[in-house]
Amino acid sequence: MLKEVTVTATKVKMVLRGDTVVYNADAFRLAEGSMLDALIKQLPGAELKRDGRIYVNGRFVNSLLLNGKDFMKGNNRLLLDNLPYYMVNKVKVYEQTADMGRFEGKDVLPKSFVMDINLKKEYSIGWIANAEAGYGSGNRFLGRIFGLCFTPNSRLTVYGNSNNINDTRRPGEDGEWNPANVFCGQQTSNIAGINYRLDDKYRKYIFTNSTQLEHYHTDMRVNTLGVTFLPAGDVFSRSQYLADNKDFKASTNNELTLTWKKVYWKTNLNFDYSRKENNIFSRSATFSAMPLSSLDPVSLLDSVFLSPEKSWTANAVNRVFNQIKGNGNYTSTAFNSFATYHPWRGLSDKFMLSLNASYNTSDNASFDHFGVDYFLFNPVKTDFRNRYTLTPERKFNTSSSLSYYYCLSNGIALAPTYTYTHSSVSGDKSLYRLDYLNGWNTTNTHPLGTLPSTNDSLNRVLDIQNSFYSTMIKNVHDAGLKLIGETNFLGGRLEVGVFLPLRIEHNKLEYRRNTLDTAIIRPIVSFAPNISLEARSSNFRRITGLTFSSMVSAPRMTYLLNIVDDAQPLNIFHGNSELKNTTTHSLGLRHTVNKTEVQQIFGIYYNLNIVQNAVALGFVYNKENGGRTTTPQNVNGNWQNDVRILFGRSIDKKQKWSFKTDTYFGYNHNVDLIGTSDAAKMVQSIVHNYNVKEDVSLKYQYAWLQASGKFGLNATSLRGERENFIPINYREYNYGVNGIIDLPWKMQFSTDLTQYSRRGFSEQTMNTDNLVWNIRLSKSIMQGNLIFIIDAFDVLGNLSNVYKSINAQGRAESYYNVMPRYVLFHAIYRLNIKPKNKK
Repeated sequence: MLKEVTVTATKVKMVLRGDTVVYNADAFRLAEGSMLDALIKQLPGAELKRDGRIYVNGRFVNSLLLNGKDFMKGNNRLLLDNLPYYMVNKVKVYEQTADMGRFEGKDVLPKSFVMDINLKKEYSIGWIANAEAGYGSGNRFLGRIFGLCFTPNSRLTVYGNSNNINDTRRPGEDGEWNPANVFCGQQTSNIAGINYRLDDKYRKYIFTNSTQLEHYHTDMRVNTLGVTFLPAGDVFSRSQYLADNKDFKASTNNELTLTWKKVYWKTNLNFDYSRKENNIFSRSATFSAMPLSSLDPVSLLDSVFLSPEKSWTANAVNRVFNQIKGNGNYTSTAFNSFATYHPWRGLSDKFMLSLNASYNTSDNASFDHFGVDYFLFNPVKTDFRNRYTLTPERKFNTSSSLSYYYCLSNGIALAPTYTYTHSSVSGDKSLYRLDYLNGWNTTNTHPLGTLPSTNDSLNRVLDIQNSFYSTMIKNVHDAGLKLIGETNFLGGRLEVGVFLPLRIEHNKLEYRRNTLDTAIIRPIVSFAPNISLEARSSNFRRITGLTFSSMVSAPRMTYLLNIVDDAQPLNIFHGNSELKNTTTHSLGLRHTVNKTEVQQIFGIYYNLNIVQNAVALGFVYNKENGGRTTTPQNVNGNWQNDVRILFGRSIDKKQKWSFKTDTYFGYNHNVDLIGTSDAAKMVQSIVHNYNVKEDVSLKYQYAWLQASGKFGLNATSLRGERENFIPINYREYNYGVNGIIDLPWKMQFSTDLTQYSRRGFSEQTMNTDNLVWNIRLSKSIMQGNLIFIIDAFDVLGNLSNVYKSINAQGRAESYYNVMPRYVLFHAIYRLNIKPKNKK
């Protein structure tokens, strides 16, 4: 057994026990009312993404466990957002052998990197519940209920959540109020569900069921400034996007696992249903030169649409409006079955068999009014379209796999494997031009969403040039050899994972469009190696890893068709039957060192991606109407690499002071194709994209106080190789403080104050300095079981969100609506019912 490494301190935050990192939850100070997500953000080396993905020392956590057992696998946010932090005793991070590998002999199957949430004993059996309700300014509300019932062999979870505050972040947390991370738009969400797990103490059987209902209503508003890089001079655009979206989702997932002496069997049966409704309005304008007006995008668009004769719209090429009303339904049924057979006692040799099948359907319908005015024509040319579009689709997938793991004497297994995958996708697009009907060619005569009274009238206006039916069939055979396992290496351990497959792929597209009735076949024979090596020191403090993969993929089969799609008059598409297959090579290196006696984490990570024959959607810009004609073509020279250095540790003997630094350097060599209508052909556009990020924090923690300061920088620099390319330099930086203070009378005060600054944006109104301040004051009574909280979010009303995107074809700067400042009063009630002791 490996000796345990500990730290001499009042409350140790982190220890290393063998290959397991153990965090002591009680050593971290959090604001009253915080959930599990706030705790994980505090863990040294841990990183929590907005969608619930967790990384520890730069490594992705495959599963989030509760008391060593799966909890809603694939839905981390449920546990993160609803489990109160005070219930947690330890958080353990380790590599776990899959249930299918727990037989006699040496373990040679792949392991999962997991985070295991261990509850305190008083919360590990009986009933646990917490409820939260709140209401605030601007009609903001929050309601939450979460209940857990534990027995030694069962677990029942019931939960519900309803709010219109978008976010789960709380005042006093470290650096989480970066505007770039703010939810875009304003959303009202309602979620309810139930999760059940039943097993026996020997884990011979495990049954789980998860059923969930969700409803979201989102109001999205986006204003965008765009620049398109062209050889003869850039083109500029301004756009506005307004959306009112409603989504409903229902799902149920069922899993049964059975384990016998020699056989392990797991089967899943899942059902999903979703429905969506969209109401969208957008408008935009294209300019041949930078608009001279100091107006913001919305005001400038108002001028273009209402007063196009104004001097600052003189360079306008076109103006476009589009109003869309759509709905859709989606259903999915999936069955997965996996079995392991362990034939020989005392040996680890195994047969592994898997069978999977799924069937998905989607039915979407949309109405839209589309209009464009071309200003460079005299008189101004107008194109109005009243359209109705149907896009049903059916998908069927099935796969089967057989492997045999032959275990060598040194703990390494050799595994020949074969996998067969079949998939088919059938769909069609029916586009009806309602504006061809008499009296339907304006926005005033027939409201959006109206259809003619007879099917005959509808069928007469089918746009056969832009309607089609297609069936895509793919058959894939993967046969290869795996080398997998763990062995002694240089006084430590070496984990090996090598897969050398030969892939034979057959793609067939059957396609009918107007007079075209064709079939395209694209076979692929490729060698796609996947290599993973990880060396660990004997005390697991030092870990060095390497990953490499290579993959060949066919272009989208519809790109290979010799067709012209002009359903969107400003975005005309041409197919290209000469496209080649794309090859992607990926390399990853990492080295980490943990010294828990000083709470030190260190990691350096390097990634390299090279793409050969990338498919570029090159376009030719039409100077007369501002439209694009896009043709997919292969390009070479796209590659990207980055390095990240993570370091943190305590800096005093009592470990009250600690600091962390996270440094990132990235470079992206981006190659694309662009051209203009007066040029002979498209030319390469090469852009060098440099990115530097730095986050530094210093934290102090005492019995009644936690305080920290931070600084963050995100700088981007672009350099182009074509003439007239204007270098671009963005800088976003922030600095601030946050803290949590325990006050008399069981009160607690938490706050964060951060200055966010932007520089280098072409639109001067986006070069801002925003001071963001959030406050929380809480009071607990009834031995901490009832907590009253007042939250003040964005007290100064300065929070905003700007998103930028850049590639070799252009750049865009988008401003999103965010949640306005508000005050929220809420209360949290905790209930813990323990079973009575038997006499």
